[in-house]
Amino acid sequence: MQKPYLFWDVDQRNIDQQKNKSFIIERILNFGDKDDLRWARNFYGEESMRSVFLEKSEKLNRKSKNFFHIYFNISPFKCIKKLSMKKQSMFFKR
Repeated sequence: MQKPYLFWDVDQRNIDQQKNKSFIIERILNFGDKDDLRWARNFYGEESMRSVFLEKSEKLNRKSKNFFHIYFNISPFKCIKKLSMKKQSMFFKR
């Protein structure tokens, strides 16, 4: 898969389509076009793409996240990472 606009920051020769499945799907969800999406759906399957979306949704940009929660028919609340109050101090310092 030679897509310089998806993998501008890594050496594409080192990307293995099976070992780096999650990375590839994340990039396609974030920066891909409809042809990239079609390829990923045919190659990996929609269920794999859906599980990567749920796993990596906090890394996606807002526009992609909004589109794919509708595309995969997932509640937007499942895409929001909940913060634990145990991690925050009394003055909400981080």
